[in-house]
Amino acid sequence: MDDFEKVLKFSFLEEAEQMLSGCEQSFLLLEGAPDDSSIIDKIFRLAHSFKGSAGVAGFEDLSSFAHHLESLLEKIKSGRHKVDKATVNLLLRANDELNSMVCSLRADLNRRFTIEPFIADIQAVLNSTQMAAQAAVADEPQISLSHDAEKSADSGFHLFADSSPTPAPASKPPVSGKDSPPASPNTVALDESIRVNLRRIDELVNDVGELVILQTVLYEHRHLVPSDLLQKTISHLEKITRKIQDSSMSLRMVPLSQTFQKMQRIVRDTSQLLDKKMRLKTFGDDTEIDKTVLDLLSDPLVHLVRNAVDHGIESAADREASGKPAEGTVTLKAYHLGEHIVVEISDDGRGLDKDKLISKAERLGLINPGSVRTEQEAYQLIFKSGFSTKEAVTSISGRGVGMDVVKTNVEQIHGRIEVESTLGKGSCFRILLPLTLAIIDGMVVATGDQRYVIPITAIQESLLPGPDDITFAAQRGHYLNVRGQTIPLFRLSQILGQKPAADQAMNGIAVVGKGKGGVSFAVLVDDIISQQQIVIKRLGDELHGLAGLSGAAILGDGKAALIIDFAELINATKSNKSVRKEAA
Repeated sequence: MDDFEKVLKFSFLEEAEQMLSGCEQSFLLLEGAPDDSSIIDKIFRLAHSFKGSAGVAGFEDLSSFAHHLESLLEKIKSGRHKVDKATVNLLLRANDELNSMVCSLRADLNRRFTIEPFIADIQAVLNSTQMAAQAAVADEPQISLSHDAEKSADSGFHLFADSSPTPAPASKPPVSGKDSPPASPNTVALDESIRVNLRRIDELVNDVGELVILQTVLYEHRHLVPSDLLQKTISHLEKITRKIQDSSMSLRMVPLSQTFQKMQRIVRDTSQLLDKKMRLKTFGDDTEIDKTVLDLLSDPLVHLVRNAVDHGIESAADREASGKPAEGTVTLKAYHLGEHIVVEISDDGRGLDKDKLISKAERLGLINPGSVRTEQEAYQLIFKSGFSTKEAVTSISGRGVGMDVVKTNVEQIHGRIEVESTLGKGSCFRILLPLTLAIIDGMVVATGDQRYVIPITAIQESLLPGPDDITFAAQRGHYLNVRGQTIPLFRLSQILGQKPAADQAMNGIAVVGKGKGGVSFAVLVDDIISQQQIVIKRLGDELHGLAGLSGAAILGDGKAALIIDFAELINATKSNKSVRKEAA
């Protein structure tokens, strides 16, 4: 077992504890509200994610365990099995044993478990042949493992007591199969670490942000201080503040490399299972992302990559018949686009068939028959809960829950998904994630009596256009000539719903940026005030969702300013969805 596999396995075990904790809470809620579909959907997504991640990490027993448990949950979700006390007891016991298995695997990564008792018992529930007996058993005292026992490497897997609920003698070891003796190569200690409440890190980063603001004010007014000593102290304070800022921000930021490496294993295992020839290309795996965002992004990536292999890429024979190489390619790419971190999952497979998607959604009762759908609306159908183009359920797909997980998790971090597809050539799923809490370099601009912040990363250049550089085309708007290249020109005040004086309509400083598809554009502002470090604050509910705004900031004088998302702002303008609210 190489170092990468060990890291992969330990990463799963850490995630598994959180998922199982969420399952236990949901099982308890389910007992009080057995008909609540939102609880059932959440449990189903957790079980589905647990199964997939366990398989990727190479823990076959856990993956098989979760697969059979998922079958019961599918019955509950579809309404074919009624949730009662015995069922909840079963689910809770299963959750306890999964926790015990995870604890045992931390001590020995090669440990194996006997899951036949679980399979037999869950099958009995599915067949409804032993429900009354299980309900009676559930009322009797149950054997539970203590915390210390769960952590013991000697604790094997014995989910259900035999038909006698008589406890085994204390000296008798728990039932287990293929138990491996403790081996030092498999008992790996992780680097020293400490778990810190994320709220505390948020508070630290927020305080550092305030420190950056105060330091900026001090530095901008340093010329008012006549003392050479204080001048040097202010300069030194700036260096220390930046160092503290970098350190605090790094606490939340992690590279995508490990997550991308995890996808390599998914493509390999899934393609072998499906007997397909496949390779994965990755770009930008050194891109760093907020830990909270990454945690919620991990499951969507798993599902999108598996779907690309399962649904997107054709078999080798079909590819060769259509003139394609026998080997399919899945590409995983991450990069910064303005104020967004973008993650793309693309394939060179069959592409999405609009008519097929609509027809299947109608048969599943997800949309009304005969409804007219645009291409993009048809693509969005795959994110509906219960939608799947698979006719049979497999260990990879077919339950119609994977893409629902994708949409749920992405929306939870206020991101969005764009889908592009060409029939016969392939598909691209693009996840755009907004910056949440970060410190960036920004350009402060003014339009009218309002100030706004544009991230430096979104700006190509700024210039003062002459009267001959601006042209107007009927029904198309204004254009700016930049060294022989003609690009669309907009005025920030008009986009934001403000009305400049008639003689100032096309006067000002042009800030050139790059939008969707790499197309350049220019935005006129009245003035460029300064360039400074900006602490990004999330927008409140009253402003959240307005196109073109990615956050807010406190400037050096203590006043607030909105942060402009250049690419989104121009895209919204072209779609007649401009922001129509002024900054307070």
